Amino acid sequence: MSKISINQSVAGARTGVADDYVMAGQWYPKLAVYDRGAWDIEPWHANSEFFADFGSYTLALTVPANYVTGATGARQDTTVNPDGSQTVTYWAESVSDVAWTAWPQYRTARRVVDVAGRTVELELLAPRTLGTSADERYFSAAGQTLELLGNWFGTYPWPKLTLVVPPPDALGAGGMEYPMLVTLALPVSAPFGLAQGVHDVETVTVHEIAHQWVPLQLATNEGREAWLDEGFADYATTRVLGTIFPPDRSLLDLGPLRMGYEELHRAQYLAAAVKQPLAYPSWQYGSFLDYGATVYSKGTLVLLTLERTIGSERFLPAMKTYFDRWRWRHPTSADLQQSLEGDLGTSLDWFFKPFVFGTGVVEYRVTDATADRAVVERTGDVAFPVSIGLTFTDGRTERASWDGASERFQLSGWQGSLQRIQVDPDRAVGVEPNRLDDGRDVAPSLVPLTALAARLLGLVQAALLAGLLG
Repeated sequence: MSKISINQSVAGARTGVADDYVMAGQWYPKLAVYDRGAWDIEPWHANSEFFADFGSYTLALTVPANYVTGATGARQDTTVNPDGSQTVTYWAESVSDVAWTAWPQYRTARRVVDVAGRTVELELLAPRTLGTSADERYFSAAGQTLELLGNWFGTYPWPKLTLVVPPPDALGAGGMEYPMLVTLALPVSAPFGLAQGVHDVETVTVHEIAHQWVPLQLATNEGREAWLDEGFADYATTRVLGTIFPPDRSLLDLGPLRMGYEELHRAQYLAAAVKQPLAYPSWQYGSFLDYGATVYSKGTLVLLTLERTIGSERFLPAMKTYFDRWRWRHPTSADLQQSLEGDLGTSLDWFFKPFVFGTGVVEYRVTDATADRAVVERTGDVAFPVSIGLTFTDGRTERASWDGASERFQLSGWQGSLQRIQVDPDRAVGVEPNRLDDGRDVAPSLVPLTALAARLLGLVQAALLAGLLG
């Protein structure tokens, strides 16, 4: 039983109190995990989260009668006590943690959804000061995420999911996942309806719900291999947002000012993560920038690249098998590789060794292009299979494939005159750092100048917009 005592405002790091608001996460002692014949004795590190095992819990919260509560689990009973307080009881099965929140200023909205073959109750706890017009954004994002991820990776296993929106003076409590409960973000505000083009609510909601699969069904060890947790969550977020919205504007859609969630990850990846391994203890990264860019962004791009190389029609069923095989256990990067290999029937050493366990770099460039001949070189240290697009002056297009095993690949012998050559025209290889030299026109083209002009115009408009919002 937990009793509330509030005398300070320290809401931050996704937990804490602010006046009469409580978000209680990481609030009780947890048993160490015993897995594969050993106890995990690594202490907690600030840039990762706790590693825990599964169990069933009863939680009884005794709070003042005017408080509204939410918690991991399904609400079982509410008892009014002789002193005027109330005791609210929750029950949860197969969960690795329990979190709860209490606040007299919550308003509650509920919706029952049928998602991926299961009926789930969604409960939204939001500040009374937040108008109900935002409710549909939270419910829609949550329902679509449960449906899509349920179809891709296995049905959400619990009967309820609580969506918590902290008040403005406790924003640090937002953006966190617990079993059957996620803390989210308040919508941004902007004049002239511009906030509708900022998909902040959807991004945070999708990301935190993605964690309901990892680490809350597959309890990976975030301290030792954080990419299995955060990298998967943002890979899943990229996929879901790119389904709900056009992929090139899944994060931001303000007229000419657009950004997709994958594009954001590429920017972070280029900033810090190119030469960082993924399967690496969180406490050994040199900085929080290296940690975040590698674990979140490189993790996302590695999984997207593997999917696009193998093909979604084969990769997604193999990932679903991985989830079915390891649910309620503690898989590692090696377990992921072994599971995918077993389902795909092929070795993935060529991929996992350089990108997950190593610091390999994919890099190609077009060095020559004439009407009847073109040359592509591999300048990176990883031989990666890549598609090459050829466009001819008569409008025809062709595709060639190269395994990248040699350092140089010459193409010739076609009918007609070549107009343009483009390495990786579908942008499948998300982990290639420099894409600017992947294409070349036989004759000078105005397209790059036009694109540059458009980008400059976008920057000017963005600057004007920043002035309005400031």
